[in-house]
Amino acid sequence: MSRPVEDKQVVFKDWRIVKARRWSSGNVKPVAQGRWQVEFRLYDIYKEKQLAGYSYVVAGEPVRACGTPASATSSTRSSPVEPGVFSTRIAYVTRERNGKRFSYKLQIADSDGYNPVTVLSSWSR
Repeated sequence: MSRPVEDKQVVFKDWRIVKARRWSSGNVKPVAQGRWQVEFRLYDIYKEKQLAGYSYVVAGEPVRACGTPASATSSTRSSPVEPGVFSTRIAYVTRERNGKRFSYKLQIADSDGYNPVTVLSSWSR
């Protein structure tokens, strides 16, 4: 099985053997103090062609800023995901035990789980 590091190293036949439909690549590299060059490409394995590609520069911490557009592009090109779903927020309930009691929290966070905010909390009796 090929393990490509660059786009030109992709052996599409190898990925068809494992029944992959899409292959993506990404790259983040510093270009100046506090600025990063971000690249992302999405390929169709069976058609052996690029479906999408982006290259842009971001300032500050690039990791989270890069993931959202790449995830959104991959999903909308691979399945019927609504555009923008990766820039939405999620709500969930957490449970923590403290002795014989439990605390429950309703939290809202970014779609990747970062920046959680507790909206409501309660204790069981």
